[in-house]
Amino acid sequence: VPGKSTNVSSKSVTPYSLEVNWNQPLDNLCLITNYTLTWNNISGRTEQVNVTEPPYNITGLTSCINYTITVIAYTEEGPGEPSDTMTTETDIPGKSTNVTTKSITPYSLEVNWNQPLDNLCLITNYTLTWNNISGGTEQVNVTEQSYNITGLASCINYTITVIVYTEKGPGEPSDTVILTTKTDIPGKSTNLTTKSVTPSSLEVNWNQPSDNLCLITNYTVTWTNASGGTEQVNVTEPHYNITGLAACINYTITFIAYTEKGPGEPSDIVILTTETDVPGKCTNVTTKRITPYSLEVNWNQPLDNLCPITNYTLTWTNISGGTEQVNVTEPPYNLTGLAACINYTITVTAYTEKGPGEPSDTVILTTETDVPGKSTNVTTKSVTPYSLEVNWNQPLDNLCLITNYTLTWTNISGGTEQVNVTEPPYNLTGLAACLNYTITVIAYTEKGPAEPSDTVILTTETDVPGKISNVTSNIITPYSLEVNWSRPLDHFCHITNYTIKWANSSGGEELKNTVTEPPYNITGLASCTNYTITVIAYTKKGPGEPRDTVTLATEMD
Repeated sequence: VPGKSTNVSSKSVTPYSLEVNWNQPLDNLCLITNYTLTWNNISGRTEQVNVTEPPYNITGLTSCINYTITVIAYTEEGPGEPSDTMTTETDIPGKSTNVTTKSITPYSLEVNWNQPLDNLCLITNYTLTWNNISGGTEQVNVTEQSYNITGLASCINYTITVIVYTEKGPGEPSDTVILTTKTDIPGKSTNLTTKSVTPSSLEVNWNQPSDNLCLITNYTVTWTNASGGTEQVNVTEPHYNITGLAACINYTITFIAYTEKGPGEPSDIVILTTETDVPGKCTNVTTKRITPYSLEVNWNQPLDNLCPITNYTLTWTNISGGTEQVNVTEPPYNLTGLAACINYTITVTAYTEKGPGEPSDTVILTTETDVPGKSTNVTTKSVTPYSLEVNWNQPLDNLCLITNYTLTWTNISGGTEQVNVTEPPYNLTGLAACLNYTITVIAYTEKGPAEPSDTVILTTETDVPGKISNVTSNIITPYSLEVNWSRPLDHFCHITNYTIKWANSSGGEELKNTVTEPPYNITGLASCTNYTITVIAYTKKGPGEPRDTVTLATEMD
């Protein structure tokens, strides 16, 4: 049989196991068939195991308990002497159990735990370890089984472990516990940026609150509307396109982030002006007649337009039917160089830096009536020796309504006569043949008379003359008579000649002669004889009416 095993030793492997080692008996040269390892268990009884060689790991122990251990070597002859008894204890505790956490505030956690199960070790302290917001770890030593961790961030998952210490050192870490801190209201949204997408919309972007790790449930976007009030919308993402805005308006925009805890602090206010748009159409275009050749045009800028108007284009029809245009910076504007009594169509277009707006509604206005110019191309045509047809054209470039014309002419006595007519031509009657008449025409509008036309002078036609008047004779000799006469009364035509006829009253042959002017000496007569004498005047038109016969007697011889 062998001697007793020597140098029995143990080493704590876990809080619940020991590694036992030993040497075989000294001076033993026999074959050791096995070893019997004996120890007392937690209830005070003994347990035993056969092993073939050292070392051996005894499990199912209790931490911090004294165990007595002996080893007996066996050969085929039987057991040797038991080894010296060794008393030992496990030297590290087990792991803490039932680690629980409770979120006290969004920034603190209360951690509680139980000491290791079946623990009989003297606990010197606990080390509490957790990850911080930056991803590193923090640690604290405590003596009690509860600790309040502060300085945390809200809505963060924290992994927490507890390690029990005895005077021999640390035990096994507890199972990791993961807990999220409470939700807090968020901070204010940052880096608010806006971009004008169209003149009536803004694209708004922002970052969620700095250092916020809580779930943002929504954002409230608030902005001033075109009427000066406020509008608000709830969105879930940190961007939103605000539509229905007015061009060229300053909008103040703020954002508030929400968690389930409530609203955070409003963001800093951002002020942005929407893009310039082309303006609407000008309204209330009015015109006022200044003179027959000018109009004052006034208008209001487009309704609901807040963009700077760079200029206005005023467009109107010109006298030839084309269009003219002028750029002006503000109303009113005086259109000059127009024609009287013309309908002008006028439109106004407002411009911004974006371009032209819609033209205004067309306004049609007629310029004032003016006195007309002078009638032109006055012509006359002799219709009879006692009448003239007068024709004329209305004044050049006159588009006003001619109400009447006044036709003025000299009469036979040298005075003037006048007649109102509504249109050309006009037939002047009651004139005298072969007279020069000076004729003028004056056009009238409701504004008054124009300048008289250029004077036209016309001579009436030649007519046959009237009958000779005042035929007289002087006895020159018993055989001759001097006959004198006056030209026809009220006759102005040129007498080309006279025919004088005479005959013996007792029925002798009628004799005649042609003369150019009175008097005329008739010779070859008989003395103491009565003669009948007639004189007829001639124009180029022909003979006039014969003068009543005059009877004259020659002298006695």
